[in-house]
Amino acid sequence: DDWVPVIDPNPDPFFDIIQPVLQYGISDPNGGGKFWGLASWYLTLTGQTLWSELRIVDTGDIILSNMTKIGTDTWFIGGSVIGEDISSSLTVTKSNLNVQNWAFITLEMYALNDCSQFPNSPVTFNNIKITEERGKPVVPVWQRCRGQHPSLCNTTLDIDSPSSITINF
Repeated sequence: DDWVPVIDPNPDPFFDIIQPVLQYGISDPNGGGKFWGLASWYLTLTGQTLWSELRIVDTGDIILSNMTKIGTDTWFIGGSVIGEDISSSLTVTKSNLNVQNWAFITLEMYALNDCSQFPNSPVTFNNIKITEERGKPVVPVWQRCRGQHPSLCNTTLDIDSPSSITINF
């Protein structure tokens, strides 16, 4: 499947992704357009897909997103705009959610035809915090890995620090 990270070319069939998403462009089945949108997703290799309502956000908004394990196999996945009444979240309970071994910062783009359709500002993920189940901090050692498609329109990723990553357009 072309959304499986290249870092794991033979993923376990129970591979899944939980993610709050800041999207730009059209992303079926959740819609979109030439604007920024916020939603939360759960996806598996076996075709299970759940998503929350897409909420429009503005360039410059500060968004707090999190994925929090709230039960043995239950996760809260959500995002909200700081200082605004804009949020989108879902809670998912699945047996394969008892462990989540990977963390990714991802740029996903769909239905774009040329570079003029890219956003005209970088996206920075700041104040990234990862903790183990008992609240012990984890300091990530981020690695660049490309999806199955080459970088388009000189899009780059800067690993500023363990707690900050910038995607440039």
